[in-house]
Amino acid sequence: MEQRSTRKMMSITWQRELVPHAEDYIREITTRKEHMLVRQHIVDVESKECTCRIWQLTRLPCIHAVAFIGMKEHPLWHTYVHDLYFVYR
Repeated sequence: MEQRSTRKMMSITWQRELVPHAEDYIREITTRKEHMLVRQHIVDVESKECTCRIWQLTRLPCIHAVAFIGMKEHPLWHTYVHDLYFVYR
């Protein structure tokens, strides 16, 4: 119970729409500039699923989804993140 109270107090100071962990993850994964082993996965943006299953497990877009979503002109990353990562939802 005490841990929940501490987290709630911390969340009052957060200025962004997403919790810091989700913000950091999205920033890191969208700016990654390393070589990767290429594998084919199927991404379904509508249902927020990928055949790698990371998106379903973490409820944050996986690298495959980010690659696809990043092709959009001005992606709104928060629309692809589950509600549990939002500060005020």
